[in-house]
Amino acid sequence: MSEKSANRTSATCPRWAFYVKLRTVDLLVSAVLAWAMIGQALGHYRIEAKLGEGGMGVVYRAFDTHLDRPVAIKILRADATTSPERRRRFQQEAKAASALNHPNIVHIYDISSSGGTDYIAMEFVVGKTLDQLIGKSGLALKDTLKYSIQIADALARAHSAGIVHRDLKPANVIVAEGGRVKLVDFGLAKLTETTADSEAAAHSGRL
Repeated sequence: MSEKSANRTSATCPRWAFYVKLRTVDLLVSAVLAWAMIGQALGHYRIEAKLGEGGMGVVYRAFDTHLDRPVAIKILRADATTSPERRRRFQQEAKAASALNHPNIVHIYDISSSGGTDYIAMEFVVGKTLDQLIGKSGLALKDTLKYSIQIADALARAHSAGIVHRDLKPANVIVAEGGRVKLVDFGLAKLTETTADSEAAAHSGRL
């Protein structure tokens, strides 16, 4: 190794080491915050367990104390609350999905904020994500066809309403008990011009 290459490597390593340490601290903080949420209340929802997390939010199983039913609560990540764009995308997810009434699209119950914490309350689906079911061995042909038909039907409903999901992947497809598919996570959904025009017309009609 040349002296120039050695100097470049020695200069790069500290930066990588710093990044790894920073990422480790971020994960630890995230884990502590997630644990601290258990047992807490957001409005009339009582947080019971962490289900998972993504780029924008953490998802928990919760209990709706008004209607006595389990729900899923998606909370905007603490490190994302200062980003107007992430907050906009978070709110857009709820609005996009709530506009769609379809058996293969997760139902949105509420979008609100409590104590400075933004959250979405949605249907709690007992099942596994499609990527968990695919695993290393893949899916049987009959299951592939069954799930594909339901996914296509859900997307057709969304597209007819002028909504494009834009983040369709196995991790965003939950297969519930009995084989019913539920499409989730409309955080990157795009409202087409048709939808925008319809909303503008509806608004002008109200005026």
